[in-house]
Amino acid sequence: MKRWRWVLGAVLLAGLCMGMSAAGAPVRVVVNGEEVTFTSAQPVILSGRVMLPLREVAMRLGAEAVRWDPETQTAAITYEERIIRLRVGRPWATVDRAAIPMETAPILRAGRMFVPLRSLAETLGAKVHWLPEERTAVISAPETSR
Repeated sequence: MKRWRWVLGAVLLAGLCMGMSAAGAPVRVVVNGEEVTFTSAQPVILSGRVMLPLREVAMRLGAEAVRWDPETQTAAITYEERIIRLRVGRPWATVDRAAIPMETAPILRAGRMFVPLRSLAETLGAKVHWLPEERTAVISAPETSR
């Protein structure tokens, strides 16, 4: 009987460890068939939302520029003659002065602004498909004019 308890405990512990390693696996992002390599900071999942470092993903999705104002903690993205503003802690983006709600507010982490993937991608005209088993976001972005 003790042996069965030990075997059952070992099996449960192994399953728990495998579940923890899957939960800690990196988040992958694929844009138009190409995997994005993040150099400044890695994407994370917070409260069920994929959060990405803003500059790297915005530029990959076709933004012409991303400017950061440290005093107001605001980022301004220039994209096809539009200005998109995001501010840390505010759950909306401003697109040419119109407020667009986001899933969650941008945050600062490791000195970088992280934004909710779906909100940013859709604001820039892209479509997002999440593959939970692979922890992969597949983004189909429109071709930009630049």
